[in-house]
Amino acid sequence: MNYHMCGRVLFARRRPCNFALFFIAVFLLWAFGIISIARREPPPLPVKIPDLEPEHPVHTEDVYNKTLGFEKVFVLGLPARTDRRDAIVLSSVLSDFEIEFINGVGGAAVPDKVLPLGSNGRQRPTNLEVGSWRGHINAIREIVHRNLTSALIMEDDADWDVRLREQIFNFAKSTQVLLQPMHATNVYFDTSLNSGSTNSPYRKEAPLNRLPWTRAPSQTPYGDNWDVLWLGHCGMQLPTREMKIPRALIGHYPDYTVPQKQYLKFLSQPSDLEEEFLDHTRVVHRVQDGSCSTAYALSRRGARSLLNDAGLKHFDAPLDIMLRMFCEGTGGRRRHVCLTSSPALFEQHRPAGTKSKQSDIADHRDEIEEHAHTDNIRVSMRMNAEAFMAMQPLMEQYPDERKPLDEKEYENYKHKHMEIYPDLHPETNQYDK
Repeated sequence: MNYHMCGRVLFARRRPCNFALFFIAVFLLWAFGIISIARREPPPLPVKIPDLEPEHPVHTEDVYNKTLGFEKVFVLGLPARTDRRDAIVLSSVLSDFEIEFINGVGGAAVPDKVLPLGSNGRQRPTNLEVGSWRGHINAIREIVHRNLTSALIMEDDADWDVRLREQIFNFAKSTQVLLQPMHATNVYFDTSLNSGSTNSPYRKEAPLNRLPWTRAPSQTPYGDNWDVLWLGHCGMQLPTREMKIPRALIGHYPDYTVPQKQYLKFLSQPSDLEEEFLDHTRVVHRVQDGSCSTAYALSRRGARSLLNDAGLKHFDAPLDIMLRMFCEGTGGRRRHVCLTSSPALFEQHRPAGTKSKQSDIADHRDEIEEHAHTDNIRVSMRMNAEAFMAMQPLMEQYPDERKPLDEKEYENYKHKHMEIYPDLHPETNQYDK
């Protein structure tokens, strides 16, 4: 056998020296591009694309969790209003959901330089308007900062019916129909979404107890691809053809959590709900002409867009009007996907006493509210807290003054005005074909 010397060590010819192996390995790595002497650009950083994959399975029943089906429930208000904080803590605990406070802001503490007055060059709004705007923007920013999938923002004077869970469960079933494609198809209940045009030639309607079977949502129990769920307001109009907003709606009737029509109070009168529908009717539809920001939910996408729009680009109206323009695509803004309930699920509670207690942004001077009340809420949580804790009969604000319609009358109305879908199969919990 032949031998050769490598350094001072004697090796068999069949085993190359370590130095030779090293240089061969370097050459091969260079040849295959693993090592390069030439300078290369660093690889691009990975970019997270949100909202494409579900973070966890969602079900309509998630609305019964501790945050009403959202990731968080924020309550906005001034820390000094301890009366409101005490009341809403008690109401939320009795309703079995968790809240987190976001501190409101005094407008005088907000300098001019941070106000995005936009291109119209208007003067600084009043300090009351500035404080309200900044408080809401702080809440919206918190959603973005924490990267929440969704969150509900409510003002600290919000009130709701003791049957809120039942209401939001039905609301979620309705929004799924307005947002999700039909099961095993790419066809939507709202035909304007199928054609790509939102200028619907007619309004498509369906009753709550005869809804089409839709694809299960992957993001929230309220459906996918929404920006705003405007749950607390002072009144809405049904979308009109002129606004080119999708016009499909879901009717809840009879919904006995809704007062008879003579009790309903909205900022704009007369309302579509009073003129077009029967007593005890709730309608879920797209947002148009909304006012008051008593309660609204934002998705992750919606919070990012609204923070950019209302926090950085525009401050050309009160927050609720900017939210309306954000939804409608008016005032130089892009339209967003916003749904609501008429009447609202959350309303402003008005306690007895001086009306100055009712608002931190409006001046009521020495006007007196004789009796505590909450518009459009039949069995108010705030007004029944004591009876609720004592397990006593609850007080109804708006008892029926006339005989309610019977089931047959409601069914006749549904068949005349609504698109009827078959019942859920009792065993498979799916709609019969």
